[in-house]
Amino acid sequence: MNWKLRAGQRLRMLSDDEETVVYNDLSGDTHLLSGVAASLLERLRLGPADRDSLAAFLASEWDLDASTTPAALADRLLPELAALSLIETSPS
Repeated sequence: MNWKLRAGQRLRMLSDDEETVVYNDLSGDTHLLSGVAASLLERLRLGPADRDSLAAFLASEWDLDASTTPAALADRLLPELAALSLIETSPS
């Protein structure tokens, strides 16, 4: 299964080193996300991706502690971002 940004939305983001404020112009909602979650959104701006490639992206971009695997982090963050109506699944 692939993930992508929700169709038709333009996200506005304001970041510092650890957190990002995201404004969703479709819903009018503003969210405070971790830097890791925001980086997934930035990656998905480039196009749809499956969980494994997003986990590989997280591994390459973030220095994760030994107790957090990139796949487990992706499995946690992707449904959270979907619940905020920021991303959605896409046919493979």
